Amino acid sequence: MNIIGIDTETTGVTDNDDILQIAAIKIDPDTWDITERFVSLVKPRAPITPAAELIHGISYEMVKNAPRIEDVLNSSRLKVLIDEADIVFGHNISFDLRFIGPELFHDKKVLDTLRLTRVAWPLLKSHRLQSLVQHLGLPSRPAHDALGDIESCVDVLKLFKNSGSSIEDLLSGQEFLKHRTLLAVRKLAAQRNTL
Repeated sequence: MNIIGIDTETTGVTDNDDILQIAAIKIDPDTWDITERFVSLVKPRAPITPAAELIHGISYEMVKNAPRIEDVLNSSRLKVLIDEADIVFGHNISFDLRFIGPELFHDKKVLDTLRLTRVAWPLLKSHRLQSLVQHLGLPSRPAHDALGDIESCVDVLKLFKNSGSSIEDLLSGQEFLKHRTLLAVRKLAAQRNTL
């Protein structure tokens, strides 16, 4: 089983925006340790919004000589990682897949650490990746850096592994756990209202 994590940094959040940085990691299916890393800056066609640059710190000067996303996806180790992957994970991964191209992932199982953490810790004020890292006492990595973010996702996944979950448990449990947690939260709320 081949498992990869993927993350992007973009010029903004609309469909007209582009990828500025892309990172992927491969993890060992037994230990969940990182066995391979890939990261590349990407030259966008869309301008970098000032708000986006403030978040990730990537300027046009940094990416003006970088390859275009289609070159990165078609002629790099990233293509092999995606092609060979059985499972793809990330934090709010639907955002990243939308920019990369969902057609590349149609035959992959997708695991979203955002969904998992909302189920596991429903009362947290924020499920943003950096908030989780801080709240859970995980190693601090560069925030809003595609490689640092996907490595933080591995740290989050390892919390589930250390509590006895397998990747298959997490994949099959995303919807089940969501439903079960909602029922438990509703029951708790009902009990509090009757006290």
